[in-house]
Amino acid sequence: MDASDSLDDNVIEINLPETWYADSSNSLSLLPPSSRKSEILASIDNSPEVCQRCHWDQQPSSLFPADRNKSIDGFDAQQVTRTERCIRCRILKLLLQALGPDYQSPYMIEVQGTGFNILLKDLSDDYEEFDIFVADASKGPPSWLPRGNTTRSFHSSSAESFEWARHEIDNCIDSHACCRSLKNSFMPTRLINVRPRNIASDVFLQDGSSVPRGSRYCALSYCWGDVKPDCLTTKATLAQRQFNIPWSTLPQTFQDAVYWARLAGVDYLWIDSVCILQGDRDDWLRESGKMFQVYQNSYVTIVAAFGKDPTSGLFSAYPDRPKLKPLATLRRASTGSSWPLYMRKAQHNHFYDWENSEVRRALPLLKRAWCYQERLISPRILLYTPTEVAFQCFEIVSCECGRDGVACNATNFAAKHKFPVPGKPLQTHGGPAMDWWIVIGTYANMDLTVKSDRLPAVAGIAEHFQKSRPDEKYLAGLWSGHLLRDLLWEVLEVAARSTTKTPTADVPSWSWASGSDTRDVQIYTGQLHHLAEVREAECRYASDNQFGVLTASKLVLRGRLWKFSALCRKAGPLWMLSRRAVFKFESSNEMRGGLHLDSGIAKRDWSVARRLHLLEIAQRSRTEGGALDTLYLVLKSTRTSGNSYVRVGVFEQEHDALGKRDRDKWDKLGTWSICEIEYL
Repeated sequence: MDASDSLDDNVIEINLPETWYADSSNSLSLLPPSSRKSEILASIDNSPEVCQRCHWDQQPSSLFPADRNKSIDGFDAQQVTRTERCIRCRILKLLLQALGPDYQSPYMIEVQGTGFNILLKDLSDDYEEFDIFVADASKGPPSWLPRGNTTRSFHSSSAESFEWARHEIDNCIDSHACCRSLKNSFMPTRLINVRPRNIASDVFLQDGSSVPRGSRYCALSYCWGDVKPDCLTTKATLAQRQFNIPWSTLPQTFQDAVYWARLAGVDYLWIDSVCILQGDRDDWLRESGKMFQVYQNSYVTIVAAFGKDPTSGLFSAYPDRPKLKPLATLRRASTGSSWPLYMRKAQHNHFYDWENSEVRRALPLLKRAWCYQERLISPRILLYTPTEVAFQCFEIVSCECGRDGVACNATNFAAKHKFPVPGKPLQTHGGPAMDWWIVIGTYANMDLTVKSDRLPAVAGIAEHFQKSRPDEKYLAGLWSGHLLRDLLWEVLEVAARSTTKTPTADVPSWSWASGSDTRDVQIYTGQLHHLAEVREAECRYASDNQFGVLTASKLVLRGRLWKFSALCRKAGPLWMLSRRAVFKFESSNEMRGGLHLDSGIAKRDWSVARRLHLLEIAQRSRTEGGALDTLYLVLKSTRTSGNSYVRVGVFEQEHDALGKRDRDKWDKLGTWSICEIEYL
């Protein structure tokens, strides 16, 4: 429906104030010079106060606030008359009337960028979300009005859905400089040539060196599950795959990806299980170090988000659509322009919010560690979900219904927009050092089938970060430029205990990627005053690729060392015991008095950690100009040599945790030492 088309005669018209059309922030700078004074006077004369019913300040940019949700309690639609001057109240009344008698006096309403969330009863968290929007195809609606699509496809394999996806991709390639692949000659080692070989639509594996330079290829991101497709490539089957891959051996998701690539006119497709030799350690070591290049140079990465394995397929028939209902016609009297305003029950949570628990439950792939890297690195991804297709790149997000593009902004930014991209400022404003830990904080608790993949599955992300940290060395998940801070990572919670309890192979204990448990980790923020020094920090990798598989490492620190045993109780003080003294640490930290073990918080009430060593690393102030707390690595001796240790946690000693007398005694017990920190 065109924006100027009228709705039926029963739809109410809402005339918008002329002063709203200066620009999206209600400034008058774009008005003709002759009219500016009168418009300013009109605005001052009106001087609208904040609406006592819906709390709106009468500014167009906050009608549906993009920066944060606004709450309304006690709203009664019956009190809003047809002559009500508050436009938000009128829209709300129309929405509640359309929903029926049960919605006339909801307990709570949240106003957000896409519309309204409605809570009918107290002591409930069952909000219902409703999108309010004008048609995305409308001509010239004000920028502060939410947009949405009024026509949508019935199936993600439909021509309408494909054309929507291709439009988003083309717009990105044409308009987004930071999303364009680097001008280089990279081509994956192997690619699937999807041009049909015969009437059966068979494909074949082609050596990358024989692919014409500049050829486009798509990449596929999917869950392996417990399925081993018949089309897997091994050293023994490589020659056969290069001759022919029968269509019947491709699981449904692979077939759908081939179909999509052919429809898009893209001749090549990269799928890991076909393009990397399975069971060949040497080939895996080489290829796993190329993941950044593979995904960063793809035309688009197709994400099979809802399937538990490759037999699930990429496409789906969409469920019954929430009914689209017209609410009103918004009209600008001076020009005769009008925009139909619609409402629709929200059909999905925001697909760009990869950390949302409900989104993760609906889309199993979002919990997989390898797939997290694939989504972050790729300049463009198409997310195939059970309800619609979503598009995400380094600049924008969108979905077929339109709500993702409305909600994602400078405040509610997408996970993909936390990523450092040359030529585009990060929206987190934390700098590369902190941005790395934002990514790791999300990645560290994701699922891995093979625990030793914890570092390889993030190596592509690290290679991308290297662009913003060119003078630093990447060290097993940490960075040389901020190594002392990075060493102070802290386990917040063990999200999933490993049943094997086998240490992660070839990962040093000082890396957050060590151990076999899945953990939530964080880093200390704020300014640190370093007290230790790094004597040596080196890592060796397979094929001399610092973003490949780690084969060896060495870390030597010099600092003051304490030797103690620890006795602690939940929500109680921490006791440190040595042969010469006993210290009681009072702490504002309710859990374990500032002692954070990498194994997580024990379930039992009391815990004992024997023969600990505390290596003093840094000091920090919790408040500007405040007293300094001291941060330590918690170590245990390996007994292989006098100065060899493994990391087992971190300890934060608050400034006032000890009295002055005990602080003096504590300081005298620390001795300067050289410590080499090794594998678990």
